[in-house]
Formats: sequence, C-alpha cells, structure tokens
Amino acid sequence: NRRGFGEMETVRKITKEKLSETYEKYYIPQNFKISIVGKLNVEEVKRLLKKTFGVWVKKGQKIKWPVPNRPETKPSIFHYQEPRKLVKFIIWFPLQGFKEYEIRERIIILLFNFLLGASRTSSLYLKIREELALVYHISSGSLLYPFLGNLEIRGTVDADKLKKALRETWGVLAKVKEKGFRKKDFERAVWFVKMQTLVQFSGVEKIAGGFLDQMVYEKELLLPKDYIKLAETIKPSEVNDLAQKVLDFGKASLSLMGDEKSIKKSKIEEDFISFR
Repeated sequence: NRRGFGEMETVRKITKEKLSETYEKYYIPQNFKISIVGKLNVEEVKRLLKKTFGVWVKKGQKIKWPVPNRPETKPSIFHYQEPRKLVKFIIWFPLQGFKEYEIRERIIILLFNFLLGASRTSSLYLKIREELALVYHISSGSLLYPFLGNLEIRGTVDADKLKKALRETWGVLAKVKEKGFRKKDFERAVWFVKMQTLVQFSGVEKIAGGFLDQMVYEKELLLPKDYIKLAETIKPSEVNDLAQKVLDFGKASLSLMGDEKSIKKSKIEEDFISFR
C-alpha cells in the first residue's frame, strides 16, 4: 500500500527542525529549474528573471543522484540453441473514441481490461499463459483516439502452438461474453483502479500532466477522490454488459506477424473465419 507521497509513519516522524534544515540545505538556486510556456516577450521574461531570481544567492548542497554499489560483472554470452519460430498475434474489437465516452464509461473500460487481460490475475493470463502454458505473453488493452478506438488482445506464441493458443483465447472470450466476471474479481479490479488513480497523482509532474490533459480533453477538472467515487458507483453488471457489447465476434479482426510459412501451414485463417 505504499504511496508516492510518503508512508504515514515516515511523515509523522518529520519535525519542524528537520524541515527547516532540509530547506536551508537544498532549496538553493543550483537545484532549481524554471520552465515558462506561453505567448510571451522573451527579452522581457529574461529581464524579469534576472530581476527576481538573478539576485538569489544562497549557499547549500547541490543535489546529486545516489550511485548504487554494483557488483563487479564479467562479459558473458548465452546462446539458446533451440530454434523457435515466434508469432505475434493481435485480435481487435472496435470501440468508440474517448470523446464519445463519459469519464465513468472509460473507467468501466479500464475495469473490463484489468479483468480480461491487463493483469496477472486476469482471465486470459491465468488460462492461456499460466494454466495451459501456450504463450510467452498475452494481455489486453484499449486504444482510444478522439472518435475511434479499439480493444486489443496481444500475444506471443510458438508457431506450432498458434492454432491452439488462438482457439483457447477465443474460448476465454466466449466464456467472458456469456458469463461475465466473478464478483470478487470485480472488487479487486475496483481496488486496483482506486490505487492506480492515487499513484497517478503522486508526483508534481504527474499531477501537472494529469490536470493539463483534463484541461485539453475533459469538460471538467476532477480530483483523485472524484475518480474514486465514480469507480465505487460502478456495478459488476455494467462491466459484464460492456463485455457482451464489445466482444462482437462478427466485428473482430486478426493480425499476425512472424514466420510466414509457419502461419500459412497452421491454416489459422480458416479457424478465424469459423470463430466469427
């Protein structure tokens, strides 16, 4: 449960004297950078900077990144001699663009992805990789442009296992579409989204970037607590309804990249047509 803005025990140990010591030691001109963006008169800005920060003189300690102790290493080469013909596959399902979804709907998509393939406790990962050991990697994610988007299921597999891996993947998708996700898995997904929201606002750059994105793309500015409240209002049935709607097998597309001869030999195109 560690958060980027500090552990409670650590924060409680901070004293007024320690804060003052840190300020005097590190808050010096050498440790500062100033970034100014906008329509401005460069010469006028330079004059103002020299007038204000230019007269700032203070002694202290220049911040340096700590260099970890590294053990001595010797050059080595490892050659895995078993030849493997890998194939990368992507199954696509169409989505709308982010401008066509409300923020709450996008959170539902985030929950859906976490449950489907975006985590190590997801349906695809547990079945296709962990239980059946058919793929090296499998995951799901959504790519949303303003008025166009898609759900992607990506995987990497040995060519000789391609057909079975895709059949089993299709089976997982069909099961999710029919039965949805379990309540306890849904609750874990909500908890993940809540914690992820806090992490995204755990540093100055993340906070600034998050608000900048909202100013450009959203109708209103929301704080982490607002996102969390929205996530807590979402019901399992809403995620399951989304699964039924998005997993429209008649609209699915398949991309394959790898050894062309092996792909043709698998006759996966025939299987894919039958899946649809």
